[in-house]
Amino acid sequence: MLNSTEMLRLVRAACNGDHLKLSQQIDLLADSVEKAKPTAYTTNLRRLAESEREKGLAVNASLAPVDGLTEPLLPPDGTHKPVWDKTVRELLDGLVAEYKKLDVLTAHNLAPRNRIILTGAPGTGKTTFASILSERLGLDGVILRTDRVISSQLGKTLTNIALVFDRLHMERKLLFIDECDMLLARRDNSHDVAEMRRATNLVLQKIDTLPDDCILVCATNMSSLIDRAAWRRFDVRVHMTLPDKATSRLIIMHRLKELNIQADVQPLDIDIEDVSPALLVQTVDNLSRKTLISGSETIPTDLFVNAFNSLKMEVSNQ
Repeated sequence: MLNSTEMLRLVRAACNGDHLKLSQQIDLLADSVEKAKPTAYTTNLRRLAESEREKGLAVNASLAPVDGLTEPLLPPDGTHKPVWDKTVRELLDGLVAEYKKLDVLTAHNLAPRNRIILTGAPGTGKTTFASILSERLGLDGVILRTDRVISSQLGKTLTNIALVFDRLHMERKLLFIDECDMLLARRDNSHDVAEMRRATNLVLQKIDTLPDDCILVCATNMSSLIDRAAWRRFDVRVHMTLPDKATSRLIIMHRLKELNIQADVQPLDIDIEDVSPALLVQTVDNLSRKTLISGSETIPTDLFVNAFNSLKMEVSNQ
């Protein structure tokens, strides 16, 4: 049966006349009953849920399909496990634990944190974080396509934002917004058009009314562009740092192990830092391809050293 939190949501939806949310909660009740033993009771619950869903769609005509505005968040790459610092690892584990102990938190009038913003350079694992969180919580994840949500047509951007967020009241999902600075731009920028200032206002309002059973993960590598009023609306604010030398070595050696490739170097000989994990992994992958094609499974010392020296120079020149 439903736990106390889910039952409270069902009652609240009924009291508020929220047909879409009520439909979702009735479906959850039907799922729990069906696990025990499918009966005519389950069938009746499904019919009731569908009836409430139709009422909700009739009342909320704006909840049209959002095809093109979002796309599925891809599941984590099963062949690669990211290497993060202790802060990020503990944050991820903590968020998952909060949802597993939902009843405990609810008993003390608390809810799991569900508004998260990740900052940091490109390639530090922000999208991967959202993907892993989605998988571990069993939530479908979707990515908001900012390039399609923002429109040159007057008023269209606001309509698109409303469509995406209103859909979250109907479907329990994790919404990932990359480059969120485009939708949460500082409103004191005199060069911005009024439409984008209104877009920031709307997104702030939508964050405030985000359903408790949905999760919002925003990411940016340009945090200075984000409106100051946005920061306090996030339960979690974490900076994904570039790895130091020790962490860089760990990332490289870990990736070699995943690929079952040897390198004719000692870990302490690897002298690189402040380069994104994505570039480190990409370099290891490219070296491994070249080595395997040559008929070997061990990357030569000179090839290894030259590749990472070139990477350091490339990054320093950017």
